[in-house]
Amino acid sequence: MKLTPLDPFVKLTPMPLPAFVLVLALAVRASASDVSSLLERDTWLFSQEERAQLNAVEAARFNVVILNLIATATGNLPTGVLMDFQVVDLDADGTSEIIAAVDVSGRGLLRDIAVVSRKDGAYRYDTIPAYGGVIDLWESDGKQFLVGAQPAYELSRTDPLITYPLLYAWTGVKCEEVSERARSYYEVTFLPLFNASLEKAMEQDPAESHDDKRRTVLRMVALSRSVIKVNSLFEQPLVSKDQVAAVKDMLDGFKLQTEEDPGGVISPLLRNAKVEIMSELSRLNNSRDKTAPNARR
Repeated sequence: MKLTPLDPFVKLTPMPLPAFVLVLALAVRASASDVSSLLERDTWLFSQEERAQLNAVEAARFNVVILNLIATATGNLPTGVLMDFQVVDLDADGTSEIIAAVDVSGRGLLRDIAVVSRKDGAYRYDTIPAYGGVIDLWESDGKQFLVGAQPAYELSRTDPLITYPLLYAWTGVKCEEVSERARSYYEVTFLPLFNASLEKAMEQDPAESHDDKRRTVLRMVALSRSVIKVNSLFEQPLVSKDQVAAVKDMLDGFKLQTEEDPGGVISPLLRNAKVEIMSELSRLNNSRDKTAPNARR
């Protein structure tokens, strides 16, 4: 996220300006002047004010600068457009990283985001899957974790219908997936979204058009796959057996007539999703049986 604008109508006062006003002033100056020289340092040790200056620059103005940094780090110049970026100290080691969303498709179809850093003159670079190219961070224990977006289902490489989140930590050298160690993130983010999606699907209008029904079916197919993917991350399932059963009941309630699926593409996906969610439900039932008191004797 860029620096949140503060109230521009600040009263003049002979007293010293508060620190946050000074930060704002620096950011405003940065937006009107070239601050790219900060990125020429051998190690990206930036103060809070310097990060604010960098983050205040519009992506369009930093397009060439950041693409050239990526080219230096990788040896390949990306033929794309910088859509968004953030300068942040991900691992709280004092060295900043640039997180960049670059559109190489020319159509806004971003599939990953990049991380580039510099220390002792050496560049480090890595990417994570992030369909849509949204830069999303989650803070825990003073560190910032990258939230990637992996497709649970897609009609094609350019059409992900629903994604599920994976978390990545910056090690100082590369991005490392740490989703299994971040259960609290899924409890406060994924579960509410899952519940809202399930509730929306349950409100389906039986009289809706064929196109709307197909979209509803595809959303439920994708939702069921995301549930299975996220549950597989943890020893104790995040989505409960009752919730999985609700998804299964929803899928079982969908039937597509020939005229509702003229291309014959969605019906096989629906059949497969029913098998997959039934398998997940059986797994959860078996897991519960193994932990029951009688099973331990």
